[in-house]
Amino acid sequence: MRILICPDKFKGSLAAHLVAEAMAKGIHAADPSVEVDLAPMADGGDGTVDAFLSAMGGKKEEAVVTGPLGEKAASFYGVLHGGSAVVEMASASGLAMVPQHLRNPMNTSSIGTGEIIRAALETGAKELIVGIGGSATNDGGMGMLHALGARFYDADGAELTACTGEEMLRVARIDLSGLMDLSGINIMVACDVTNPLCGPEGASAIFGPQKGADAEMIKVLDAGLKNFGTLLSAATGQDTIHTPGAGAAGGVGGALYALGAKLIPGTDLVISAADLKRRMAQCDWVLTGEGATDASTLFGKVPHAMGRLAKELNKPALCLSGSLLPGYKPVYEEGILGVFSIINRPMELNDAMEGAAELLTEGAENITRVMCAFL
Repeated sequence: MRILICPDKFKGSLAAHLVAEAMAKGIHAADPSVEVDLAPMADGGDGTVDAFLSAMGGKKEEAVVTGPLGEKAASFYGVLHGGSAVVEMASASGLAMVPQHLRNPMNTSSIGTGEIIRAALETGAKELIVGIGGSATNDGGMGMLHALGARFYDADGAELTACTGEEMLRVARIDLSGLMDLSGINIMVACDVTNPLCGPEGASAIFGPQKGADAEMIKVLDAGLKNFGTLLSAATGQDTIHTPGAGAAGGVGGALYALGAKLIPGTDLVISAADLKRRMAQCDWVLTGEGATDASTLFGKVPHAMGRLAKELNKPALCLSGSLLPGYKPVYEEGILGVFSIINRPMELNDAMEGAAELLTEGAENITRVMCAFL
């Protein structure tokens, strides 16, 4: 028997490769003769660099960037075999980098994302993959563009350099003459949402609250995105407002689109890089998972993508998750045969997160014992 193990991270607890290893340990506890194929996945958020390095090989490089609140922060990027580079916004401008009591997208900037992109491209890479999940920002990509050489001015001609969500509304002129030369660079954005830049389905209204925005902030931020997006569209000739995915990462999706990037579902990029369709075709069944499975799983997250591919290939797929929250059951129609929680007794959240590896191993063992009895 051969099992493909292709989970996402358990956010705040285990990286995807550690989840996969814990699952493999449980499978072998049930039957040491089973062959396992480990393919840790990502959807464009935390773990995207590791997922590509696992799939394609290469090395991780460290860099110091400007964090979302203007602080110096340690970040990284991946240089893949073949010369491509991959970065993840979560490592440079991520929500996890901002303490809960300081979360306010009026004050955060994506400057660090531009800095890590610049560092990755200075390796000579001609292909760049940018994962933009997990962001702390709602600045329309203003900070990222500033780090790449763009300049912004208010109505009085004064330069705006903080490049925060608050400053977007003050921009009256965009100067792209000093922008880093991106000609000949193939930029692919791992983007798992299709929201436009602004409006009721835009970045501020949909994602602002989780970044710390209240109702009044959302109004200001949305007006800022409309102002900034209109100016950027005029400067580049690209529609950075209505293009699906423009609202991803607080508008960074639209800003990258303005630079000529392609917006692609993150899981699709990792599936391709990992040659997952071929690998899944060679397995008997599939085991995936994530920290919490709920209604949002259906919007391009890893178990959803794994289920769809398994359904296409007529392979049984099971999902082992940290918790099951309201709205998860539609995954049954998307190729997932069963969804299980690793929680096997009453416990505190911190205990579950700290013991996730052991719980995953036990859960994978139990699932494997059942599957081996019927396959």
